[in-house]
Amino acid sequence: MMCRTSPCFPTPKEAISLIQRGYQDQLQLTIYTDQKTERLHSAITPKFDQKLGCTFQNRQGLCELHSLGLKPTEGRLAHHSLADDGLRVSVCDTWETQEGIDVIKNFPDSDQEWKNLLLLMLTNRMYVKRART
Repeated sequence: MMCRTSPCFPTPKEAISLIQRGYQDQLQLTIYTDQKTERLHSAITPKFDQKLGCTFQNRQGLCELHSLGLKPTEGRLAHHSLADDGLRVSVCDTWETQEGIDVIKNFPDSDQEWKNLLLLMLTNRMYVKRART
């Protein structure tokens, strides 16, 4: 099960929904490294504990967000039997937008330096994308 090894990543819109529903304390700013390309990605994700798994996983091992219709895209589409097909990177790419930057800017996190690092990474990635087009 994915929730035991890694949290599923939401899009910015999904993160907004989670924050609006009062789950901000169960979310964190995250930097993810794509092992294939060694590219760094910034996002807001569910908190994760190496022993317990995703913060939204209940005692039965089920996702608390599923029945609420709030399960992030990656969790809805991923399956442990499938090879990595780039789904996480595709979800991470949704953060490389003005909307993603705004969500991270407004996320109530006490570590401003960490937030600034993520914002710098996203802004740089957006600049590089524009320069290539």
